[in-house]
Amino acid sequence: MKNIKWLDPGKLNPDITFGKIKEVAEPKGPKSISFKNFSYFEYLGILQSLLKFPDVNEEVGADWVVKKTVPQCLYLDKLDQSGFLEVANQVLRDALNKPVETYHLLTSISVSRSFPFKNIVVNDCRLRFFAKRDYPKKYRDRAKVIKSVNPLLKCEHDNYLKCIVTVTARYPAAAAHKALAALDYLRGTICFSGNPRVEFNWGPSSDKPMNIVRLGQAHTLHEKNGKALTDKVWYEPNFYEHSVDVTKNANHYRELFVKIDATFSDSTFGKKLIESLIRYARAGDEKDANTGFLKLWSVMETVLSPGDARHEKVVQRGAALFADTDRQFHQQALNHLRLFRNRSVHDGEESNQAKAYCFQLQKYFKQLMTFHLHMFASFHSLDQANEFLDLPMGKTQLEDKIAMYQRALKLRYGEDTDHV
Repeated sequence: MKNIKWLDPGKLNPDITFGKIKEVAEPKGPKSISFKNFSYFEYLGILQSLLKFPDVNEEVGADWVVKKTVPQCLYLDKLDQSGFLEVANQVLRDALNKPVETYHLLTSISVSRSFPFKNIVVNDCRLRFFAKRDYPKKYRDRAKVIKSVNPLLKCEHDNYLKCIVTVTARYPAAAAHKALAALDYLRGTICFSGNPRVEFNWGPSSDKPMNIVRLGQAHTLHEKNGKALTDKVWYEPNFYEHSVDVTKNANHYRELFVKIDATFSDSTFGKKLIESLIRYARAGDEKDANTGFLKLWSVMETVLSPGDARHEKVVQRGAALFADTDRQFHQQALNHLRLFRNRSVHDGEESNQAKAYCFQLQKYFKQLMTFHLHMFASFHSLDQANEFLDLPMGKTQLEDKIAMYQRALKLRYGEDTDHV
């Protein structure tokens, strides 16, 4: 297993933060440490930002590892750079050696009985949808747990399908994260095809989210025997209740998900595209269109300019998804959306046109996913796909590029490229 490391030992100095932690630490007995004030949590966050965690750490949060490591370092007298890494890596190893357990996440989804999926496996999660009045009896304490968190939350919604996601994980929080990601992946493919191109709302419906399919207000996590975990309730404070009938396109939604999943599921490159569909679904759930727009723009960035988030590349590559005759228009339209994004982030500007901008940006996201769905096998990585989008649009320019590469092959390797 790869180890946790310091990001840049030559430039960063964790010892400063270690000193601050020692100032607020108070030993309370053998292996017992308390802290004088809330500055301690700020110090934990600083330490976390100085560390590089291995990719194997999917189920165990970096914040959890740091929180567990610091007290152990204090009572072992190892709160220094080498000692911290030693203890942190042992904490991570112990956490990942914990056996997996079965959990059930209970929620609902805003579709009628016509939903084309009844029992499906998504990313190792088993999703079951049903229209019965009540959940199975072993989950009877769901409503009680929800009301104990917030009595104003609704446990059920009219014309929503109930959903149970069965998942295995080492920790409850990881189980919930995995289950919700599977649901949002499925919803993302449906919204990708089914969300309207544009929608005008006035009055009480003006804050209606963009997505046609959303989750219920509250999600509960249960042990294998059905007992609810009382501290594991997730809910949407800005919930908007609305259900849809998907009968007309039920087969299409099923076929599209199967196609997308079969295309994207077998490589790291495809997993990044699946993650973008999950984030797209979550962006489209926002009632606040300004927030939804920023989230959706971020999704575009992670696909079209991963790593450096260069907004001009998002514009250039997004426009390259269209025919040469339309490229200038789409470049102008995307640049308009980029400028709105910048005003929102840097100046705090909000607009009553934000919802219209969300639908405009969604058009480009759909075109991007369609491009990858059709061209996925042509590329080895997301970077290579973006290099393709950087190629010139004009035929003459492309021919000049081909001729240049042929000359380079002949010069450097002595290859005859007449057949190329």
